[in-house]
Amino acid sequence: MKGQAKRSTSDARRPAFVAARVSDRVRHFLEQLSLLHRESLSSMIEIAIEELVDMPEDRYGALVEDEFDKNRGFPTATNVARETWSPDEWLRHLKVYLVVPKHIQVAERNFWRDLCSQFEPYWVSGDPGSLSREARTRFGAHVLKIGIPNESAIQAAWEAYRDGESQRRSVASDDEARRELGTAL
Repeated sequence: MKGQAKRSTSDARRPAFVAARVSDRVRHFLEQLSLLHRESLSSMIEIAIEELVDMPEDRYGALVEDEFDKNRGFPTATNVARETWSPDEWLRHLKVYLVVPKHIQVAERNFWRDLCSQFEPYWVSGDPGSLSREARTRFGAHVLKIGIPNESAIQAAWEAYRDGESQRRSVASDDEARRELGTAL
């Protein structure tokens, strides 16, 4: 990186915390890279992931080959990480459902399937082309194929689903703990 400007991270606030176990060898590599480039450990991890995400799937990246494009005569590819990113949780999950549904649990797939099949109140009539360029980019082609999202309605439905799932997992966990206590006695 000598002579090059430092890479800026996509979100300087770093609102997420991720803990990971790495081998001593990888920790050493990370520390040396950090010292060499005068970047924090977390900045070096972000730089590495930003580079990795654009690699083909067979090289541990997020670039997945789609069906063979008969019109152009070659396979096309989708970057599933970049295609599904949104700072809005509901939109991120909706995009994952539309782009790579196998990456989410069956219950969530069913939630999104049902939501996408009900036009009102979740979708607004109108031409997606009438949206600003920023809005079209934010929603993406996969979402806009369905229609213009009614953000507040979809977000409220998502939050109700997510909170309900959290409650169901908590109850299931309590039930499992009771069963374990019962068998331990």
